[in-house]
Amino acid sequence: MVGRSAIRLLVVSASLLAVSVVAYQLWWTPRGRQAGGGGASPGLSANASPADGRRSDRERVSALGRLAPRGEVIGVGAPEGDRLARILVTEGQRVRAGEPLVYLDAHAERLADRQLILAKLTEAQSRLATETRYGQALIDEATARLRQVESFPSLEVQMQESRVRRLEAELVESERDLDRTQRLRAKGFVAEQDLDRQSLAVRRTEHDLAAAKVLLDKLRQAVALERSVAEAQVKTARATLAKAQSAIEIASLREALVQAEARLERSVIRAPVAGEILKLVSRQGEATGLRPILQMGDTSSMYAVAEVYETDVGLVRPRQRARITSPALPAPMTGTVEFVATIVAKNAIVDVDPAAAADRRVVEVKIALDESRPAARFVNLQVEVSIDVRNP
Repeated sequence: MVGRSAIRLLVVSASLLAVSVVAYQLWWTPRGRQAGGGGASPGLSANASPADGRRSDRERVSALGRLAPRGEVIGVGAPEGDRLARILVTEGQRVRAGEPLVYLDAHAERLADRQLILAKLTEAQSRLATETRYGQALIDEATARLRQVESFPSLEVQMQESRVRRLEAELVESERDLDRTQRLRAKGFVAEQDLDRQSLAVRRTEHDLAAAKVLLDKLRQAVALERSVAEAQVKTARATLAKAQSAIEIASLREALVQAEARLERSVIRAPVAGEILKLVSRQGEATGLRPILQMGDTSSMYAVAEVYETDVGLVRPRQRARITSPALPAPMTGTVEFVATIVAKNAIVDVDPAAAADRRVVEVKIALDESRPAARFVNLQVEVSIDVRNP
């Protein structure tokens, strides 16, 4: 009985071992083919490429990949030395480029500084406008006075000039009378008193004329002085206005306002691009600079970023069609190869198959998906990509 039981146990063990070997081969063969470059055909070795000058009969290139938004996932952060005062967005929210996302702790203080400088600038501008109006009024008044002096000569000067001309005429007449009297006196026709009286009239007229000319010169000098004073008043009014304007520090306040607005802007974290808030990494009150505040991306246009094995990338071209699958997706997705990178690097995506190569040399290939909405829910999802390389 013991011998038969041992034999029966050995037979069952051998059968289980044979089934395990067959199952392992069936399970490992497709994955090994995929890890080796998508199932190379017998006529093309694992390291063969079109650059070898040999024709490839392969129809598809398989690779692992991930779903990513256009422009990749962006980590939005802030400089060190501050704290998060207020987060304005939530996960899943769509934002526009430049839209505020976060207010830092310094935002309130810098906003108050900006408002203070703005108030000072507004007050200074109002004072400048008032000083300008007052100064311009003084200039207009002085200018009008100067114009009056230049355009309308003094009435006193005109009257004095008339008196001088009259006295000059009287003097000429008196001198003619004196000359005639002297001739008549020489002939004895007039008395000596008449000659003396006429001589006295001439001297009196000469005296009056001299006094009138002196007064006319004084009046003219007064008018010239009045014109000079009017011109000086215009210059003084203009200088007073310029001094009042320069005393009001408009330019420096404007520069201070620009600097305050720049400091205020640095306390606001804005969206670098239009897109969707994917994840809030930090929380309100945390210090900045240690890690990103949030992650966002433009999920309106999704891509599959495939890591194509370096020996297969020579078969891949832009505008080739691709098929993307994953158990997490409701259905397979399709897309078009848009960009083939030029840098060969170590793979970032690791196959779950323990027998697959963990360290491979790959090239990133970006595939624009035909329909982005289903993929937008699965950013960074690992997918399997199959590229149809039959068309160039």
